[in-house]
Amino acid sequence: MDEKILNILLDIKTDIGGLKKDVGELKAGQAEIRDDIAEIKDDIVEIKGDIVEIKGDIVEVKGRLGVLEADMSMVKATVKSLADALLETSKEVKHLKTKG
Repeated sequence: MDEKILNILLDIKTDIGGLKKDVGELKAGQAEIRDDIAEIKDDIVEIKGDIVEIKGDIVEVKGRLGVLEADMSMVKATVKSLADALLETSKEVKHLKTKG
């Protein structure tokens, strides 16, 4: 019977040793997860900075687009004026040819 109790105590000791090992592995895994979370938080801060920069770029692009639209309106008006002048010149040339 003493041997039976001794075997039970040895089994318990082995189980406790295994549990301590498991706890150690869990703590190591927990530390690894904490490191990963810290890295993710750093990445989030960087991404937020990038988003602010992108928003600024979008504002700049919208401003340039407004200027481009105004320039295109001027180009269209100039082309229309040139086309009208070319038609008028063409009419004048025809008129001079028919007079001549």
